[in-house]
Amino acid sequence: MLHYFHSGTRGLAAPVAVAHLDDALTTMTAMAPEHRPEASAVDPLRSAVERYLATAAGTAWMPDVEVPAPPSTAGLREAGVPVDDDAVRKVAERERERRACLRRLVVSDGWAWHGC
Repeated sequence: MLHYFHSGTRGLAAPVAVAHLDDALTTMTAMAPEHRPEASAVDPLRSAVERYLATAAGTAWMPDVEVPAPPSTAGLREAGVPVDDDAVRKVAERERERRACLRRLVVSDGWAWHGC
């Protein structure tokens, strides 16, 4: 049902929020095991995003888009969080179709990607 609603405010738009969440989860997945949250905290969220994408993709207009660039890690690095850009790129590459679907949802809701 969430995918039927459109917000006039980018910060409140569900597709943008889900894309931000998924970028964070993608980055966490790429972190070294000693810095990564427990899978029991991350996996249910990733599954929920997957279900959202499957449902929304079947009901929304889905434009052709390019796969977005990997999530930025600059803010994490500035905050002192150890992050491996190469590992983030590899995870993002493995998640190409998922990330393209997220971008399609953001664009179909009338928003630009802007590094979700």
